[in-house]
Amino acid sequence: SWTYLGYGVATLAIGLLLAARFWRFSFSSRPDKRWALWLFTLVDWITWLVTGAGIGLLLMAGVNLVFALT
Repeated sequence: SWTYLGYGVATLAIGLLLAARFWRFSFSSRPDKRWALWLFTLVDWITWLVTGAGIGLLLMAGVNLVFALT
């Protein structure tokens, strides 16, 4: 259960950081370009979220392996 808790916390933290980045950049351009910026940033956010979740899962697997071997 600690594995899922740690993985969830790590993923949530990464997601919140990326959401803050998404929110900050999505309103920083002119209105005529805003839709393109939203789309680009959304794709970027999803990519980073998936990457971050994968890294979090690998880190938690590594931690569990260390605890299992000691």
